[in-house]
Amino acid sequence: MDRTESLLTAPTAGSPATDPVPAPAPEPVRIPAPPPAEPARRDPRWARPALLGLLLATALLYLWGLG
Repeated sequence: MDRTESLLTAPTAGSPATDPVPAPAPEPVRIPAPPPAEPARRDPRWARPALLGLLLATALLYLWGLG
């Protein structure tokens, strides 16, 4: 077989019928998820500013030690 020939052929009029394609399955019923519950444990209000303060103090001490 060379590159000019094709493997695809048109069906002939006398070809046997193929099995019919089955109908698609019905989509499952989707139940909406309940709203997310609020976290049981929250950080106190001072936690994030304290973390930022510690990071800043650590950076200053690190830079002072390099000098």
